[in-house]
Amino acid sequence: MTKSSQFNKGNVILTNPEEGYYGIAVVLSEKKNTHEFYPWCHIAITPLIFERKVQLQELDINQLKPLVFKRSYNLKGKEKFFKEEISIGIYTRSNKHGFEILGSIDPKKVYDGPLPFMPLTGLDITFPMYDEVNNYLGREAFIQWASEHIVEIDCKHGKGISSIVCSHLLSKNKALGFIENASDPHDLQGWCYDCENLFLKEGEMSDKFLKFSSANVVCTTCYDELKTFHQID
Repeated sequence: MTKSSQFNKGNVILTNPEEGYYGIAVVLSEKKNTHEFYPWCHIAITPLIFERKVQLQELDINQLKPLVFKRSYNLKGKEKFFKEEISIGIYTRSNKHGFEILGSIDPKKVYDGPLPFMPLTGLDITFPMYDEVNNYLGREAFIQWASEHIVEIDCKHGKGISSIVCSHLLSKNKALGFIENASDPHDLQGWCYDCENLFLKEGEMSDKFLKFSSANVVCTTCYDELKTFHQID
């Protein structure tokens, strides 16, 4: 396990999308710096989530495939809809936040499709450009994993089922509004009006939105208390 200032093709990255949870991402490509562009790379987020740090030799390479998930879109003038997407993005190769590199593999074993850096005529597939990698790399994998597992959390109320809220709702200085995105008691998720406005503007849970909302895991009792405090009639 090493740290590098720059991501290289084939690197297996240990992500930390939530405190106490770790994920895996893989660098699929690399592009050198030019006079016109920064050095770029494609990074695939895999669906693997662990409750401890892992080593490369513990991983089943056959499971290192890009996460496929349904992203929700809420565009002005249209009904909310979902679109199946593959979790691959274009990032600068700078490892500014010091992610640990578990080792390197052949990236074609993870994804062997086209990897355009710019939209190409006649090519249906394109990938979002996210600029530099931030601390929330792999967050979508954790959210999907958490929605499929009953995650328990220890807090002042004791052990309980976890819920997710944006960081702004943790403050009780004034009511910020409360938008509930799931009513399943094992998958409660909510965010404030400012997060909702940014979500509507972005039209998706974009990298900008994830960074702004900075989701936190709380117990269901905390969730209910925050919901009661922040709801605006």
